[in-house]
Amino acid sequence: MVKWTRVFTKQAQKDAKKLLASGLKPQAERLLAILEKDPV
Repeated sequence: MVKWTRVFTKQAQKDAKKLLASGLKPQAERLLAILEKDPV
């Protein structure tokens, strides 16, 4: 079984702040949860 690790770049950290400010954090977390379950 392949194990995946999420790595956040500096740009991704900046984008995360923008997501939080725009109120899109819940949608982004849902997408990450989907990718965590099935990354392919």
